Amino acid sequence: MGGLRQPGARTSRRALGGFPLTYCSAATERLVAPAPPEDGERRAVFLEPLRPAVVLGSAQPVALADAGRAERAGFDIVRRRSGGGAVLVAPGAQLWLDVFVPASDPLFDHDVVASSRWLGELWRGVLSEAGVPATALEVHAGGLVATASSRLVCFAGLGPGEVTLEGRKLVGCSQRRTRAGAWFHSMVLLEARQHELAELLVLEPSAREELRQTIRAETTAVALSAAELTKRLGDALG
Repeated sequence: MGGLRQPGARTSRRALGGFPLTYCSAATERLVAPAPPEDGERRAVFLEPLRPAVVLGSAQPVALADAGRAERAGFDIVRRRSGGGAVLVAPGAQLWLDVFVPASDPLFDHDVVASSRWLGELWRGVLSEAGVPATALEVHAGGLVATASSRLVCFAGLGPGEVTLEGRKLVGCSQRRTRAGAWFHSMVLLEARQHELAELLVLEPSAREELRQTIRAETTAVALSAAELTKRLGDALG
C-alpha cells in the first residue's frame, strides 16, 4: 500500500508541517551522501556547496567528467547516490533542499512517479508567492521524459515532481529510497549555468556544442532571493 493520499492529490501546507530544519554548508562530496536520520523521523536540510562541482548521477562513470577541464575551471567532481544525469552546483547558483520522509509517514508513497508530486507542488507554491507567475509554473506529473541529452545532464530532461517555467525546467528533483524511507533531493536554479557542463564533460566538439545549446533551450533560472525562498520553504515545512 502507498501513503494516505490519493494518487495525484495535492498535499496541503498544513499536512507538510513538522519537518525539523537544518542548514549545512560543506564540500559537495559531503552534501550528496546523506544518511537516514538516526531517529528515523522527517528531516529537511538546506545545503550550500562551498566550491563549484560537477555532480554525476549514480550510474554515470567518473570518466565522463573531464578531470583536466574541471580542475582548471575550479570544479570538484563527485557522484551522488541517486540516478540521473550530471548537475552543476556552485555557491549561490541554486537553492538546494533535501527532504527525508520515513516509510511510515503519510507523505510516503510507494508509487515512484507520484511520490514526489507534493514536493513539486511545494516549490511551485513558494515560487508563486515569491513573484513568479503561477500560470507559468507547472509540476510534471508524469514519468521520466528522457532524451539523449538528459542521459548526460539532469536538467536536459524532465522527471516526476519537477517544475517548469514556461516549459523550461526550473526545479530538479531526484530521490533515493531505502527501507527507512526516501530522500528527496531538489533544487531551483538561481543562475543559468547548467550549460557549463558541456565544457566539463568528455565530449566531441560537435556533441559539446549541441549539448550546450540544448541545455540553454531546455532550462531557465529565476533571479530571486535565496534567503526569501529559504524562509518561505522553511515556513511551509517547519
